[in-house]
Amino acid sequence: MMQKFIFFFIMISIPLCTYCQIATLYGNIRDEVNMPLKSVSIKLSSTGNIFLSNETGDYEIEIPSDKNVTVTFSFVGFENYEKLVHLNPGQRYPLYVIMVSKPIIINDVTVQNQEIRDQAGMVKIDPKNFAALPSASGGVEAILKVLGAQSNNELSSQYSVRGGNFDENLVYVNDFEIYRPYLTRSGQQEGLSFINPDLVSSLQFSAGGFQSKYGDKMSSVLDVDYKKPVRFGGSASISLLGGSLTLEEASKDQRFTLLIGARYKSNQYLLNSLPTKGDYHPSFSDFQTYLTYDISDKISLEGIANYSGNTYQFVPDSQVTTFGTIKTTLRLRVFFDGQEIDRYTNAMGGIALNYKPVKNLHLKFLASAYKDREDETYDILGEYFLGLVNNSFGSSGFGNVLFSLGVGGDQEWGRDFLDASVVKLEHKGFYTSANHYVQWGLGINREENSYNLSEWSHIDSAGYSLPYSTSSVFLQNVIRNTFNITSFRYSGYLQDAWTLNAEKDFILNAGARFTYWDFNRQFLISPRAQVSYQPRWKHDLVFRASVGVYDQPPFLRELVDLYGNIHPGVLAQRSVQFVVGTDYNFKIWDRPFKFVSEIYFKKLTDLNPYELDNVRIRYYGLNDATGFAEGIDLRLNGDFVKDAESWISISWLKTKENLIDDFDYSFTFDTTFNENNSVHDITTDTTIVHPGYIPRPSDQRINFGMFFQDYIPGNENFKVHLSVLFGTGLPTGPPDHFRDRDTLRLSPYRRVDIGFSYLLLDGKKEKNLQSKLWHNFKSSWIDLEVFNLFGVSNEISYSWVKTTDNAVFAVPNYLTSRRINLRLVVNF
Repeated sequence: MMQKFIFFFIMISIPLCTYCQIATLYGNIRDEVNMPLKSVSIKLSSTGNIFLSNETGDYEIEIPSDKNVTVTFSFVGFENYEKLVHLNPGQRYPLYVIMVSKPIIINDVTVQNQEIRDQAGMVKIDPKNFAALPSASGGVEAILKVLGAQSNNELSSQYSVRGGNFDENLVYVNDFEIYRPYLTRSGQQEGLSFINPDLVSSLQFSAGGFQSKYGDKMSSVLDVDYKKPVRFGGSASISLLGGSLTLEEASKDQRFTLLIGARYKSNQYLLNSLPTKGDYHPSFSDFQTYLTYDISDKISLEGIANYSGNTYQFVPDSQVTTFGTIKTTLRLRVFFDGQEIDRYTNAMGGIALNYKPVKNLHLKFLASAYKDREDETYDILGEYFLGLVNNSFGSSGFGNVLFSLGVGGDQEWGRDFLDASVVKLEHKGFYTSANHYVQWGLGINREENSYNLSEWSHIDSAGYSLPYSTSSVFLQNVIRNTFNITSFRYSGYLQDAWTLNAEKDFILNAGARFTYWDFNRQFLISPRAQVSYQPRWKHDLVFRASVGVYDQPPFLRELVDLYGNIHPGVLAQRSVQFVVGTDYNFKIWDRPFKFVSEIYFKKLTDLNPYELDNVRIRYYGLNDATGFAEGIDLRLNGDFVKDAESWISISWLKTKENLIDDFDYSFTFDTTFNENNSVHDITTDTTIVHPGYIPRPSDQRINFGMFFQDYIPGNENFKVHLSVLFGTGLPTGPPDHFRDRDTLRLSPYRRVDIGFSYLLLDGKKEKNLQSKLWHNFKSSWIDLEVFNLFGVSNEISYSWVKTTDNAVFAVPNYLTSRRINLRLVVNF
C-alpha cells in the first residue's frame, strides 16, 4: 500500500514540478501606427523554439523560469525587437511590443503597408510625416486637404469629398463615432476639431467605397487610432495661435496606459487680417484623455473623454471692399453697430470592454454619451455706401470714389439655441479563420434634440425699407420655430473578408448594413462589396474595385427647411457607388514611392437639396432631387528628397442634381451677371422653364494639393515644408432660394503656406543622452510659418447689396491675408 502511495505521489509531482520550472509570457504586437501584426516570429534564446502571433497580433508562450531568456520578435519589413526577461516559476508576464517599420526592397518592390492595400479608396497615414505641415487651422483635417479632400476655407476644419458636403463624412476615434457642431455659420466660429493630433498614432481615410463596418454616410470615413503609450513621455507647444500639452504614461507591466491632452487656441491674430475690422475675441479650449487597462490576457478596458468650451465674441467696426474689374471698379464701405456672441460647449465620454475568449475571436462592447450646447446670439446693423471708383491711371483722383451708386442699411438679428444629446450602446465582433475574417456589429442610439430658432433681417436702401411699402415695415428671412425631438436609431452590419486563393492575393470583402430610425420609420439595407487582386508580376501592383449602397438617414439639420419648418417625413439620401483603381509601389532614385489612382461614379437618389454659405448648410427639407457625381483621383507620395516624404494629389470632379419640382420663369433662368457683379430684374415672363440638371454646391471641378519637404544638404536639422492648395470656384448665386439661379462661380481658391523648421535638440545624440539636463528630452524644434505666402484674396461667399432701382451687387467676402506664425515644440 505504501509503495502505491509513493508511486502516485511521484506521478503527480512530475507535472507540478514541471509547471514550477516554467513561466508564461503573453501580450500583443503592433506596428508604430497601432495596427496589429499577425505571424510575427517570436524566438527564445534558451530553447531556440519559434512561435507566431495570431491574426490580431496576440501571443502567449511558455518560457523557462529562474533564468535570463532573450525573446526576439522579427517580421518582414520591421526592425527586430529584443527583450531580456527573467521570470519566477509560474509567473504570467505581459509584454506588449511596438515594432518599427523598415522598408525592404526585394526585386525592385517595396514591402510596406500591405494590410491596407486591399481596401478600395483607403489610405493609411502616419501623422508624424505631417507634423510640420504649415496650416492656419491646424488639426488632422489639414492633412486630408492635401490628400484630395476639398476645402476652400483655411479657417475651417470642415471638408467635402467627391461632391459631398460637410455632413456626409464619418469620423471615428478608437471605434467611437464623433459628431460635428450644428449651428456654426463661418470658419472663424469653429474653434478646435475633436481630434487632437498630438494623441494620434494612425489615420485611415477612405474617400468612398468603404466597407460595411463603417456607418451610414455617403462620402467618406476617417478612422483614427489614439496612441497606446509604452513609457512616460509627452510634448508641449506654443505659438501665436495658441498652445498644447500632452502627457502619456504606462505602468511597468504595461497593463495600464494613459494619454492626456489639453489645447488652447485663439485665432484672433488671423481674424484681424479679415476685411471686416473690429474687436475679435475668440477663445477655444479642450481637454481629452484616453486610457486602457488590461484586466487579464483576455479582458481589457479602454475609455475616452473630451470636454470642449468655445467662445466667439465679435464687435464689428467697419469694412471696406473693393471689387469689380479694371474697367469698372466698385467700392463698398460699411460701418457697423452691434455685436455677436457665440458659445459652444460639448462633452463626450465612452468606455469599451474587450473580451477575447479564444485566440481567433474578439468581442467588443461600447457605451458612449455625447452632449452639446450651442448658443448663437447676434444683432448687427451695417450702414453701407456703394460707389464707383476712379480707376484712370494718371488721374489726380485715382483710387477715390467718383459718385454713389447706392446707400442703405442691413440688419441681421438672431437668437438660436440648441441642446443635443446622443447616448449609444454598441457591440462589435471579429472572428478569424484560415481564409475568412468575419466582422459584425449591432448598435442603438437614443437621440434628443431641443432647438429654438429665431432669426430675421431688415434691408433699408436709400431711406426705404425693402420691399418698399408706404404703410408697413417688412422684415426679410423671418424664421421662428421651437421643437423637441426624441428618437431611437438602430443599426447593424455583417461582413466577411474572404481570401479566394491559396496565394492570398485575391480578396473579396462582402457585407451589408441595416438601419432603422423610429422618427421617420424607415428601414434600410445597404449591401457593399470590395475586391482586390495582386497579380504576380515583376511590378508591385494591386487592382481593386468596389460597389455598394450608401444610405444616409437624416439627422437634425436635414429635417429643418430654409424657413425653419421641420419635416418629419424626410427620408435617407442614397448613393450607389462604383469605384475602380490601382495601387502601385515602385522605386525612383532607390527610394520608395506609391501611386494611387481611382475612378468613381455615384448615382444619387432621394437627395435633400441644400444651400451653402461659408460653412453653413441649409437644407430644403425635401427628398425632391436626383443627381450624380463622377471623377478621378490621382495621388503620389514618396521621398522626392531622401528621408523627407512628400505628397501630391489632383482630382477632377463633376456633380449635378435635378430638382424634381423646380421651375422658373424665363427671365430668372437667363439671369446674367455684368462685369461689376450686378444684375437687374427683368419684367416677369409667363414662360415656365425647367432647368434640369444644375451643379451641386460642391461642384469643384479641379482640386490640387501638395505637401513638399526638403532640407539643406549636409544639415538635415533645417527643413522647409511647403503646402499648396488649389481649387476651382464653387457655384453660388443670390440668396433667393432659387437653386437654378446659382450660375455664378466663386474665384478659384489659391493658397500657399510655407514653414521653416530647425531642430534645436536631438535627444538621440550621445552628448544629450549623457547630459543630466537634456537626457529626458527626445527633441525640440522651432518653426517659422508664413500663411498665404502670396497674399491671395480668396473668396468664401458673396454679400448681396440691393438698391431702390432693383440693381443687385454681389460683393465678395474675402478670407485671411498673409500672416507669420512662430511655433516652439518640445518632445520629452
